[in-house]
Amino acid sequence: MSEDFPDTTDCPQCGEEGAYFNGFQYECPECGYEWTEDDDDTEEEDSDDDDEDSDDDL
Repeated sequence: MSEDFPDTTDCPQCGEEGAYFNGFQYECPECGYEWTEDDDDTEEEDSDDDDEDSDDDL
């Protein structure tokens, strides 16, 4: 039965195992959290860009 969802991972929200990729995004069956692979990268890049923009405005 584990072959039904071969792309399982740990949920970044609750930490439970078994979050799966539904073809568009990851979903956690325990807490209902949904995310994409790009979510983490985008947040880090945006925060870095904001810091640089703040310095330029001064």
